[in-house]
Amino acid sequence: MVKFLFFLLLISASAQLPSGWEAQGPNVRVMKHYDGSRTMYRRTPGKKILAKKKVGPAGKIQIITHYYMDDHGNPRSCKIYNAKNTLLFKVSYAYEISTGRLVGERMFHANKKDPKTGQPLIASETRYTYDAQGNRSKPVTFTFVKGKTAEEVFGGNARKQQSTFPERAFEE
Repeated sequence: MVKFLFFLLLISASAQLPSGWEAQGPNVRVMKHYDGSRTMYRRTPGKKILAKKKVGPAGKIQIITHYYMDDHGNPRSCKIYNAKNTLLFKVSYAYEISTGRLVGERMFHANKKDPKTGQPLIASETRYTYDAQGNRSKPVTFTFVKGKTAEEVFGGNARKQQSTFPERAFEE
């Protein structure tokens, strides 16, 4: 009887997740991709930090992102690391004050400074607009490397990865 109730609980928890997601506890979600890679999300019990780890088909870590959330569950900033745990980028997020909607992301190189100002060098800026129904537009991303396209700066699949905004892994 206990095994049956546990089985029902497991099925009902899985049924609440969006398609493709697997729950591994209240604070861990895993998305399995067609190519065999996985994206794992883990959040702290207080929901203030969300860690995202992209693992390739062979199980090798590709990239790690730490999101720092506000009281409403929205990311305020994030740090992006490579497989060797070297900090690559820092990202800040901007929201409309009146609506709380995401309007922009600004990505900075972690280890590059503007030679004129000494400030962190901006890698890219992503902006969003909203239609009359409140639907968010596709992201529009600007790069700041003179004479280079986004694909040259960020790699061949830059169009697919314009946004650093995390997927809603824990939406119930």
